[in-house]
Amino acid sequence: MVAAVPWLLLFVGAIEAMEIPTIPGTGTSGGQFCSLPFVYEASTFFACTYTASKVSWCATSESASQWGQCEVDAPGSFPKSLPALVIDDVDPSTLPPYNRKDWPHWTTKNCQTTRTRVLIQESITNVTFTTDSGCTVGGGFWFDFYTGETFTDPSQLDIDHLVPLQNAHVSGGWQWPTEKKKQYANELDFWEHLIAVKAAANRAKGSKSPDQWKPPSEGYWCEYAVRWILIKSRWNLSSTTPEHAALTSMIESCPIKIPWAAVLSSSRPLLDGASETVTGSSAGLPGLLGVMLFIVAMAMILFYRRSAPSSSPPLTHSETELPDEQAALINA
Repeated sequence: MVAAVPWLLLFVGAIEAMEIPTIPGTGTSGGQFCSLPFVYEASTFFACTYTASKVSWCATSESASQWGQCEVDAPGSFPKSLPALVIDDVDPSTLPPYNRKDWPHWTTKNCQTTRTRVLIQESITNVTFTTDSGCTVGGGFWFDFYTGETFTDPSQLDIDHLVPLQNAHVSGGWQWPTEKKKQYANELDFWEHLIAVKAAANRAKGSKSPDQWKPPSEGYWCEYAVRWILIKSRWNLSSTTPEHAALTSMIESCPIKIPWAAVLSSSRPLLDGASETVTGSSAGLPGLLGVMLFIVAMAMILFYRRSAPSSSPPLTHSETELPDEQAALINA
């Protein structure tokens, strides 16, 4: 543990050194940079957070009296705890067969498909379009969290459902009406539900759960596990015992402890009292090194974004006060 302390100090120092911008017109910050670390409701944050909000935000003053929505979510932005998941080792052969056509995607809005909108949202620089109509993205700059690689050609990217459609099907989604399946397949309101990644990585993953496949970049394991759990909770989807074990192991790579309660019986409703509590342990040297590499990559992203020509952000919001409680999002 002593040997890990210098690395932990470097981790905190790297977070503090990052200049994370907020989006002009959101909150009360006037587009100022995050003030890191900051204190909110007696808790200290070293990065953007979703606490008490549906969007990632940070304070631009140490006391959180001023705040703004983060333009890029920073590493280390983890919830105080994770919601419980039902453990259900269902036999997929006992369920109706999965059919990708039952999950309509991509939907189109103002000539832009869900894929196009994800590419626009996740590009570090302003995207270019193949035509003046602005319907299809022709170029941009993307960071693939799965592999740690960067891309400028969207044809090399797939849009991945972090929790795959087939996994959602066997985890309870098989009983949803078509409209809800369509909503899940095209979800844009929750960070990393859909994510632009290297095509080869997405196809290697397929419909596999974390016990069968993990991102090649170990520095992303913590964030991947956290997002997987939050998405499953948001959509009332179950987990399997091997999947739960893999998620627990991945959470242990987090630089902070994140309590996670597991419901071990599918006969009880989601988020009912837990019979087991799993807590991630402090990360050792390998885990911290992975997180540090992730931070460096994020710092590069922020540098490129700040160096890009000034323009309107891909996502704009007009909220002047913090949005609804995170609990409302989870129970939506």
